[in-house]
Amino acid sequence: MPRDIHQTPQQAELPAQPVEQEESIATDNFKHYLEVINSDSQRTRAAIYVLIAALLLIFTAYRNTTYPDWLDSRLRRLQEAAVCVEMNCSDDECEVSKKYATDFLFQGSASNNPEIGLDTTGESSRELKEQINVFIRQRTDALSLRLPFFGIAMDMNDLGMVCGLLLMAILYVLFASLKSEIDDLAVARAKALRTKPKRDNLELLIMAQVLAPPSRRGIGFGQSLYVLFLLVPVLQCFVLKSDWKTLSAAIALQGKRWAMIETRVDTGACILVVVFSVLCIWQQARLNGSLKGLSKEIEAYGKNSPDSAPGSSS
Repeated sequence: MPRDIHQTPQQAELPAQPVEQEESIATDNFKHYLEVINSDSQRTRAAIYVLIAALLLIFTAYRNTTYPDWLDSRLRRLQEAAVCVEMNCSDDECEVSKKYATDFLFQGSASNNPEIGLDTTGESSRELKEQINVFIRQRTDALSLRLPFFGIAMDMNDLGMVCGLLLMAILYVLFASLKSEIDDLAVARAKALRTKPKRDNLELLIMAQVLAPPSRRGIGFGQSLYVLFLLVPVLQCFVLKSDWKTLSAAIALQGKRWAMIETRVDTGACILVVVFSVLCIWQQARLNGSLKGLSKEIEAYGKNSPDSAPGSSS
């Protein structure tokens, strides 16, 4: 019998089902690549968060123990005021110190009362000496730094060596994460170009990036990470400079041999921090370039590819 060539509207739509099923299978296959890219991006973000926390910790410790820090400035002024009152000095520097001590001890309008001031035997002298002792204890406590992630304490003289090694380890993990993300992104891009819908797959790869998405103006979060990577060696170099300036104190406390060994270890750690920072900047530049290339490909597909035409099949 001859085959009936007449089809109902419902039968005419049947050939479209295998195409939709094929596209669904292709999209499911690409999900595994997208999950890997998401995992790489999360690992990179975690390393960057740890790096930021370490930088804040190092900066806080360095700022609290390096001149001119607020604690030392307050203690110096109060000590100068106590000496000036005891020796009955009235030069300009003593007047500044006594005025600060008076404002510090007597709050509000009492500090401006000319009848209220510092003396050598009264209540104000006792309070001044007590406050000086409090600042001395705080200054002593500031010489120890507690690491929040590990729950241990270290002496501030070991800041350059310990934090240098810590930054070096974090930067190495970050470098490896960026390199792995770039390699996996290249593999996922090749898979996206072989899988329909191509444009949608490329957009998913772009959306998986949080800290390094491309920007239409050419400046985005990826470029701002360069500043973070540059701050790491700059801060470590300041810590190393402080260690070299206080080398005489280290020699007096530990002897010349151990003081020189620790200072040279600090120098080596700082050099390695600079090297890994440069490597991270290089990898971040490669990642930004890859994402910028993906963005251009998406725009090209949006203009020239039939995938973007309304009602067309990918």
